[in-house]
Amino acid sequence: MSDTDMARRSCLASNTAWRRQASHLREDATLPHLTERQRACLLREAVAADRQADWWLAGAIEAR
Repeated sequence: MSDTDMARRSCLASNTAWRRQASHLREDATLPHLTERQRACLLREAVAADRQADWWLAGAIEAR
């Protein structure tokens, strides 16, 4: 496996991990015991995780 292939796979794995994290954060934001402020914070973190995932996906595309 070439270095380019390994870099691409690594970027895609990171993308998947960040998407999973964003999903978990959104799920956690639905917990009934949270305040609106806590929910909003979790949702902002989910958006940030999505941006990280996008960044890693761009890296995978560039590694082609």
